[in-house]
Amino acid sequence: MNPLHGHEDRTLILRLEYALLPSDRKDPASRQQFFLGYCRKQLAISPILPYTWPPSFVGSIHEVKGLIVGQGSAAETVAAIFLAFVEQRTWRQAELAQRIGVSVPWLRRRLLSLQTAGMPLERDDETPQVYWSVPRGWFPGGIVLTGEQVVDLLPIVLRAPKSKRQQRVLRLLAGSGLDVSSQQTVVAGTLTALEDSVLGVLEQGAATKTVTRLRYQSHSDAVAHWRHVSVQRVMVGQPVRFVGLCHKATQLRWYRLDRVSAAELAGQEPWQSVSVEVLDKFISESVGGFHGGETARTLCFSVRDPESRWVADNLPAGWQGKFTENGLEVQAQSASLHQVARFVVSLGEAALCETNELQAEVQRLALGALQTSQARLNIHAVATNESSLWDSKS
Repeated sequence: MNPLHGHEDRTLILRLEYALLPSDRKDPASRQQFFLGYCRKQLAISPILPYTWPPSFVGSIHEVKGLIVGQGSAAETVAAIFLAFVEQRTWRQAELAQRIGVSVPWLRRRLLSLQTAGMPLERDDETPQVYWSVPRGWFPGGIVLTGEQVVDLLPIVLRAPKSKRQQRVLRLLAGSGLDVSSQQTVVAGTLTALEDSVLGVLEQGAATKTVTRLRYQSHSDAVAHWRHVSVQRVMVGQPVRFVGLCHKATQLRWYRLDRVSAAELAGQEPWQSVSVEVLDKFISESVGGFHGGETARTLCFSVRDPESRWVADNLPAGWQGKFTENGLEVQAQSASLHQVARFVVSLGEAALCETNELQAEVQRLALGALQTSQARLNIHAVATNESSLWDSKS
């Protein structure tokens, strides 16, 4: 009888190489290959993240009577015991024996042997019942997922920016028998090795509330400068941006990952926290990773048909659009009049400003663009005339 009957769809993230492998398989690659094949074919489970036992357990498990490969039922029972305790921390002895499909005395001997070998099993006698349990977090580095959950996990990993860390997780999923290559229709952005490394530092700093020291070059800087930042939130998109409190300016600022040339944790600097409410407000008032530092105000404009449908699908986050008989009415709550005006200017004659200050800024930008274009046309015309005059003289 298969002790894992009824659990064929389980994906066990577990490593039992020392309990399941014959003594002639010494090298790690051979041991792991044998283990993966054994689990898939004999136990109907699929390990995807190898787990390494504590040294004391690894050293003594060889000595546990009955755990040597060649006694298949014993090895399968051990695997079933581990699976049971990964899924549930406490078992009544009789129920565990029934679940695995062995007698109570046989199970008790196995549990005592595992306890001696170093597995943190605790026995509690409550006559006439006997309970076995493991402490919380007894299985570090291991989790249990159903086959369906693993399939759900794959597209999420594929949507992440391509990086060494993403490829490492994909290899682990592939090791479970999942066909990763057939899922490569999802194309995400790519992070360079430097960006991936910096992103890891930023994530660690934000998670542990540790100040990050950045070498950063803004759009207005000719060269990069070092600065201390308390990273508050990382926004993974194209491009990857993050919001942090700049210690020098004592203000929240937007930063781009691709403008960071070096990053390290600076634990000696005190972390400066920002409330969730303030952070959310800062982000909602920003446009395209830019916050003007102004007082937020409501700016309105409308867009005619048929351009309105495209605009509705491409409004910046937080902007509200409402369709009317004539097109789309847009409200933008923003702290950057300039950024909203730039968006409106890009729509050309399809947009109409409904707010006076927005209209004035749009006119200023449009007139500036027109004057610049006219100046270049004049220069080109002068150059053309001079060239023609020179040709006629020659």
